[in-house]
Amino acid sequence: MPAAIEALTSSDVPAAMQLVSAAGWNQTPSDWERVIDYQTRGCFKAQIDGRLVGTVTTTCYQQELAWIGMMLVDPSFRRQGIGRGLMERSIEFLRANQMATIKLDATPAGRPLYEQLGFVAQFDFQRWQRSAQVPLVDQDATLTEGQLTGAQVTTPQATLGYAAEALRQFRELDKAAFGLDRSEWLERMAAASQCQFRPLAFGMLRPGRIASYLGPVVGEDDEQVASIVRALVNAQSGTIFWDMVCSSSDKIQLARELAFEPVRQLTRMVLGEDHTRPNVDLQTAICDPATG
Repeated sequence: MPAAIEALTSSDVPAAMQLVSAAGWNQTPSDWERVIDYQTRGCFKAQIDGRLVGTVTTTCYQQELAWIGMMLVDPSFRRQGIGRGLMERSIEFLRANQMATIKLDATPAGRPLYEQLGFVAQFDFQRWQRSAQVPLVDQDATLTEGQLTGAQVTTPQATLGYAAEALRQFRELDKAAFGLDRSEWLERMAAASQCQFRPLAFGMLRPGRIASYLGPVVGEDDEQVASIVRALVNAQSGTIFWDMVCSSSDKIQLARELAFEPVRQLTRMVLGEDHTRPNVDLQTAICDPATG
């Protein structure tokens, strides 16, 4: 029987996590809850006989840009048109809301479907992974709060208001990097992340199901960006993922220095004309393949 496509809600998160586990993805329940809360009517599930067999989410930044993510189908129900149905429903929702640009980050397995739906590849990029327990030293990484005059960090347990205030100082920088204002979304991300700030750069690292996730990291000063990355990586003892859209020689050198290795290719894709003007040179690490 055909799958019924309905709104995805927070009550579906446990079933969605089963799809995450089957696919070997890194999302946590908090990741699902955050995107569902942010885009309440724009996340969808496919059900057969009451069983959740597929998901897709959308994240809208004003009416300028929408991101499609979390496109998962139960392995037992693949090749039955469920993924296409979910994608078509999400695109229908976004077009009804007059979104100017629609993007996604595709895995090699998902790319053929997206191409069939009209998405065009913009560029490939790589996921890097750090598994080795390499001791690092970052002398200026401190667990203090105050003015942005040096190396500073907040944790999820620290005052959320401080992180939000600090991020507001980077609104224009992040807008130049991402192509539009996503400050509301970044404040939500900061609530679940360790956050590092420098005068000309900021970065976050948050827990994942199988690895911590480095990102976003945005900055216009290479030394400050490198200091942020070292400090965040230094705070973790487990595996870390880093999705790097700007693979400049200095960033690759930094990744190698910190024992990261490329493990997976992703493809940034766009449906129709791209009305955004991101500067990927300012993006050392993306926020999330599901949200840009």
